[in-house]
Order: sequence, then C-alpha cells, then structure tokens
Amino acid sequence: MPYAACSTIKNTFPALLYILTICAFLLVERDLLGPPKGRLPGHATAWTPWAKPNNTVPWNLMPSPNTPSIAYIIMTSLVTRDLHLSQRRTFLRDAKHVWAFSDVDDGVFTTTLPSLEGKGTWQDAQHRQLRGMQSLHLPLNIDWIFMIDDDTWVNTPVLHRFLSLLPASLPLMMCGHVTINSRYNGGAGILISRPLFDTIVPKLYTEQCPFLGVNDDTVTACARSVPNATLMHSSAFQYYPKPIDYANQFVDQITIHPVKDPEFMQAMTATVNEFYKT
Repeated sequence: MPYAACSTIKNTFPALLYILTICAFLLVERDLLGPPKGRLPGHATAWTPWAKPNNTVPWNLMPSPNTPSIAYIIMTSLVTRDLHLSQRRTFLRDAKHVWAFSDVDDGVFTTTLPSLEGKGTWQDAQHRQLRGMQSLHLPLNIDWIFMIDDDTWVNTPVLHRFLSLLPASLPLMMCGHVTINSRYNGGAGILISRPLFDTIVPKLYTEQCPFLGVNDDTVTACARSVPNATLMHSSAFQYYPKPIDYANQFVDQITIHPVKDPEFMQAMTATVNEFYKT
C-alpha cells in the first residue's frame, strides 16, 4: 500500500474513533440516565435521577421492607370502567385505600363529583384526579399517594421495595417518569409523598398552581414551585413500552402503561406474585 494512503488512514482513524465515542456517550446518556439533569432554569427544584442499587442481588432476594401505606388515586370513566375493574381484581385486590374518579358514581368501585358527573370527554377527564384529590380526607397513616390511569399496571412488590430505598431525609418528594418536555407522564404513574401532597393539593386551581390543560403538567408545575421539593425520575415507571414477550421485561418495572387486556394484566400480576413470593 502506498505511504500516502497509509498516512491518510492513520490520521483518519483517531478522528473516526473520537466521533463514534461521542455518539455512544450521547446514546447512553439519552437512553439510560434519563432527562433532565441539574436544575431547571427558573426553578429551585432539581431533578434527581434514580437507579436500582448496583449489585447482583435480585429484587426478590432483597430484604422485605415494611409495607408503606399507599393511596391509589385513579382516573377512569364509564367507557373504560372494565379496565379499572381489572385493576381491582389483580394488583389492587388487597389494597386498602383506592379512589377511582370517573364521570359516573357506580356506588361501589368508581365515584365522581357534581362538577364532573356526566362529563366524559378527554378534557373533562383531566380534572378528575385533581378535583378528586381536593375532595379527599385521607387517613393520617397514608404515606404515599399514587396517581395512575385505569390502564396502568402496577408491580406492587417492586413498588414497595422502591419506596423503601428512598431517603427519609427528603420528605417533599415526587417520583415517576420524566418525559422529554420535563414533565411527568401520568399514565406511567406519579408518586407523591404525603408531605408534598398536603402542600400542593390546596394550591391547585389557584394563581400559585393554575390548571395547565393536562393533569400531569399541572401537578408537575405545582410540585416544582415548592421550595426544597425533590422531583425524581426513574425509567422503572414505564409508558408506551416495546411489545412485551417475556416476564423479564416487566418483573423489575414499577409500572407498565398502557395495559388494556384484562387477561394480560392478570397474567402479569400472577407472574410477579410468584416471582416475589408475595
């Protein structure tokens, strides 16, 4: 091979390697670390990424934590009532605190408010959880409030382990999946600590926390306005996942959204209950 050709290859290779390294870094940052980092412009609240402990101990072999007291606040409707009933039959079967806000009151599983009764549009649905939370008088022993949709599946054993790993020194906390537009995805679930819940709920629909057209946008912005609040991102809260073919694609997730097949929801719940021996 001529010397000039060898010299060109020799000079090009380091540059190509550098470009590939930068691209790989950007991909890892985007896919694994999760957006965004640091402080959001104009806000005193920092996004805090979270990852499972870096060890080889499977979730099912980790010490079983004290079960926290969780209140589930669910957005549902008359049209999708069967999805919520599937939740009740599966992962919510033993849950003690469940409120499902709908456009109808069925007298058993779903309730509504006078201002929302008979209003079944998507725009109306954005108010159900927010207005519903303002109407509640939660028991004092509730530690966490979990906002989910009626097509959200929750892996309760992993949820309990996740909560047991959160630092008690950060009482004002919100957890979920932060999307590329820096808000939580409500379908993936929004976990709110009781102190933060008690702080933001009275502010909803006021000048401090105006309604922004979508429930998860509104809750995110309101939490960001609270001094010393910690907003945590974790990819364990999953929305619009790739097609699930194997159990290992969901056994270590906290949520999967959407799950619109009742039989699939039942199979997923049975699988994690067996895996974690609950």
